[in-house]
Amino acid sequence: GLARVRFDGPRPAAQPLAGKFPAFSVVRTGAGRAFVAGPRGLGEVRGDAVVPFPMPGLGEGDAADHVILGHGDRVWIASVRGLFALDPDGRVSRLGKAQGLLDDDVLAVAELDDGTVWVAYTKNLGATAVRGARGWTEGNPTPEVMHLREAQGLPSDSVYAFAGAGRDGDVWIGTSRGLVRRRADGSLQRFGRNA
Repeated sequence: GLARVRFDGPRPAAQPLAGKFPAFSVVRTGAGRAFVAGPRGLGEVRGDAVVPFPMPGLGEGDAADHVILGHGDRVWIASVRGLFALDPDGRVSRLGKAQGLLDDDVLAVAELDDGTVWVAYTKNLGATAVRGARGWTEGNPTPEVMHLREAQGLPSDSVYAFAGAGRDGDVWIGTSRGLVRRRADGSLQRFGRNA
């Protein structure tokens, strides 16, 4: 489950939230809304409880593996049904195989300062960069995608995490066999035992 931690004195106090909603990740928007990704899908913290947050294309019981906050309070949700973007006005857009992703089962997501969105897959398919995803909505031209796999220099196709390295467009990619820094010019710098 999920708990709200308050720092109102010398010791933090944890308050469990109702709803029995297992959590993989949590994000809080600038407007104060909190969303939870978990094996039961997407949830929203309302008061002292986590309640399911219905989204078109993501059914009850469809896992949401990762949730992050992007530019302009856009919430990105990595799920078994693709990558979803939830805008502050409630509009939902979905990126999947039809838009160039390698699979609809998305494990992790990150948005860089330059607007590129990176995704990793549950089925160990490497990583995909979606250029122009910031602000993209369904019905508009499909953003440009670029796939990065072991054949292109990743230590492994098992990608688990990303971190942006600033406005320069560099991204850090965490794999099962080490860490890679992909520079904006496309070069890769490997770290770890398999560097």
